[in-house]
Amino acid sequence: MHEDVWVTRFQALSDAQWESIAELLPARTGRRGRPFSDARLMVEGIVYRYRCGIAWRDVPEVFGPWQTIWTWHRRLAGDGAWDRILERLLTVADAAGMIDWPVSVESTIARAHQHATNITRHPGAGSNYTNPHVEPPDRAIGRSRRGLSTKVHQIVDGHGLPLVVLVSPGQSGDSPAFRHLLAHLRVPRADGGRPRTRPDRVRGDKTSDGFKCQAAAGCGACVPGCPKALSGSNSRRFWRQ
Repeated sequence: MHEDVWVTRFQALSDAQWESIAELLPARTGRRGRPFSDARLMVEGIVYRYRCGIAWRDVPEVFGPWQTIWTWHRRLAGDGAWDRILERLLTVADAAGMIDWPVSVESTIARAHQHATNITRHPGAGSNYTNPHVEPPDRAIGRSRRGLSTKVHQIVDGHGLPLVVLVSPGQSGDSPAFRHLLAHLRVPRADGGRPRTRPDRVRGDKTSDGFKCQAAAGCGACVPGCPKALSGSNSRRFWRQ
């Protein structure tokens, strides 16, 4: 009974969920060396850590050494495995009709850790908008009103499911980042057809430029409180669209 409680409490993935992503993860090769960690256990440890919002050192021992779990996470992030897993999950979700294509654009600022104040920074480095896989010279750390910070931009569907995630320095604006966010919106088709890259409608807050968003997305845009949308004929034209 004690073992059953541990399994139900710490099991983060069902068997069906694991089968859908297992082939995208490292597997045993049969070569000699250190014992190969159980891939499912490592992934569930990572999921558990982020779901609970705890430090790596506080990950329960049932998942194995926290150092091993962190190493797996770092390597999966470095070789693009998490991106491939997200792409697979989005493909399955789109085929099942689970993605609501009126999408929302938003960002949030995360304060840099105090240890980031002594890193080597390159003044004038551009924001890494075009290729999120390449670390920018400024490590996506910039100086905003709140001090050293990083801004996380996201496109999510109507249910809040993440479609695109991009990081930039804290002082970067939402409107300039939207075009680059949209450039990375790509959901493959389960039948092998052309990937979907355009939403039905874009929602944003007043920090976004409604007309620029609409022109970039090629669809309708809903931006409440947009200054251009609230003036004269622009208001009527904007809300008709």
